[in-house]
This record gives sequence, structure tokens and C-alpha cells, in this order.
Amino acid sequence: MSTIGKIFLFVNLALAAAFLGWAANSLGKTEEMKKANAAAIAEATAARTKAENDASSARTDARQQEQAKDALRNERDNLDASLKSTKTELESEKRANEQLRGDVAKINAAIETLKQQLQSIEQAKDAAVAQAREAERERDTARDEAQDAGERQRAAEEAKTQAEMEIAALEKQLKSTRDQVASLDTRLKEMIAVYGAVEVAQKAIDARVMNVNYDLQPGLVALNVGKAQDVQPGYTFEIYSGNQYKGRVKVQTVYQDMCAAVIDIQKDGAKIAAGDSASTRL
Repeated sequence: MSTIGKIFLFVNLALAAAFLGWAANSLGKTEEMKKANAAAIAEATAARTKAENDASSARTDARQQEQAKDALRNERDNLDASLKSTKTELESEKRANEQLRGDVAKINAAIETLKQQLQSIEQAKDAAVAQAREAERERDTARDEAQDAGERQRAAEEAKTQAEMEIAALEKQLKSTRDQVASLDTRLKEMIAVYGAVEVAQKAIDARVMNVNYDLQPGLVALNVGKAQDVQPGYTFEIYSGNQYKGRVKVQTVYQDMCAAVIDIQKDGAKIAAGDSASTRL
């Protein structure tokens, strides 16, 4: 083989070696790129799956929040309707209570008038009985007298008969009046049984809170006034401490020098405590 042939052979071998090296290097880079692409694809797939899961979770949360909003709106509407109904019932109860207080006032006035009539009838009856006794004494005296005994006796008999007739009439009127009082008293008790205790006119009474028990809802309050101060069941006391108004209590049970009341109104944030002042009129 000539020298030039050897040179070409050597060059071809060198080029072949170089091509093999370049091909091997390219193949290695291709494998690395495939692995990198596969990792990127897996990462992108995982990210997309996570994003889809997050989106699904967000949609679920949004639906739940919308359902919660709808439930709250429905509850609010129901509460509004209940509040309106309660206000209407309260107004009706107030009007009924006003009418009831008017009826009770009329009944009390009628009872007082009948009591006065009873007293007058009793006095008239006592006077008639005294007159009848006096007529009897005159009759007895007339029997012992001389000339005009018969005439005086007849007059005494007539006076006695008249007195007895007046007594009978007064007793009949007394029974009728007593029946009216009993009827009115029964009606009053029936009204109280149907409508509950009726508010009564209150005297101006100042008191102090002795003790408070919140274990018995809505709260039990003891005041240092009672029958001796003319306190009656149904009286209400306004509770305050200095310039701070705390609420209102309603008397349930009255003792000689104290009474027990339940909390009727309590101002938000205020708590009734022993030592607080109380008054039926502020």
C-alpha cells in the first residue's frame, strides 16, 4: 500500500473514531434529555393533578359556602318572621292587658261601692233593730199604764211591725248586695285565672337588693322591703347603681320585711348585684 493510501486509511480511522465518540456522546445526552423530559412530564402531570384537585376542592368549598349562605338567609328570614309574629302577639297581649286592667278597675270600684252600701245597710239594720227593741220596751211600758195604755200599745205594736218589715227588707237587700259582691269577686278571680296576675297601681317605694341568685333562671332577687312597706305581688322595681340602670324585677312573694322577685328586664352588659338600689318609680 502506498503512503497516500496509508494516510487516507489513517484519516478514515480517525474520522470513524471521532464519529463514534460524537455519536456516543450524543446518545448519552439524548438519554439524559429523555430522563429530564420524563421527569418534567411527571412533575407537570402531578402539578396538573394537584391543580385539578385544588380546583375541585375549591368548587366544593364554594358550593358549601353558598349552601351555608342560603341556610343563613333562610334562618334570618325565619327569625324575622318569628320576630314580627312575636311583636304582633305582644301588641295584642298589651291591648288585652289594658282592657283587663280597665275591667278590673271597674270591678274594684263596683266592689267598693257595694261594700259602702253593705255598711250603710248594716247601719240601717242596726238602727231598725234598735228601734224595734225600743218599740218592744214601749209596748211593755204601755201595758202597765192606765187610761191610754191601749192606744199606746197599738202604736207600739205598729212601730214594732214596721220595724220588723224594715228589718226584713234590709236583710233581703243585704243578701242581694252580698250576692253581687260574691259574683264580682268570682268574676275577678276567673279573669285573673285566665289572664294571669294583673298589674296594680304602685306606691313609691325605695329598696335595696339583699341577694341575687342566677342559678334559678331568669334570676331571683331578694329586696329588703315587704308587707310592712305595703309591697304587693306584681309590683315592679327598677334596679340601678349610682347612675347606671341595670334592669327591672317583678315581685312574686311578699314577706313581712322582705320580698322575692324575678328578673323581668336586664340591660345588656349589666349584672344585678347585692347592694344595688331599687325603686318602684324612677
